[in-house]
Amino acid sequence: MNAQQEIKLSSNWTMPGLYLSTLATLIFIPVAVSKIIKEGSTGAIVLGGLFFLLLIGLHIYLFKFLCVARVKNNKLVMKKLFKDAKEYTFDQIGTPKSLRIKNTVYTSVAMNNNKGGLEKFLIVNSKSLLSLNKIDAKATLMRLKEERMV
Repeated sequence: MNAQQEIKLSSNWTMPGLYLSTLATLIFIPVAVSKIIKEGSTGAIVLGGLFFLLLIGLHIYLFKFLCVARVKNNKLVMKKLFKDAKEYTFDQIGTPKSLRIKNTVYTSVAMNNNKGGLEKFLIVNSKSLLSLNKIDAKATLMRLKEERMV
């Protein structure tokens, strides 16, 4: 890989998508709660409550681990939402795992930090027509790790 080449691993829609989904959830919850309360069914209230807890838990997970990732100057740069960007060498890359839901691919990777521990990151890519960059983050991370091992 060229030292000056920059490769973006996360989608351009990563952070805007997080904000939009959080906003939609915050708008949806009061509307749905009022509808469920008007219906008066205990089962609907319990299921609705469990669903909202699941949505809130999902958003907390995303806010904690979601990052913008890119390769720059032969380093992997990972930037979480509320933290400073961290640089990693390619040999610090753990085994990436991917999950595809419709047009969105979630790639999870644990990076070995200098203190001997692991730090988890979540890279999101969209394969939709609106997304201009069609990047396979898992394959790219594995290729970079293998190049470093050779």
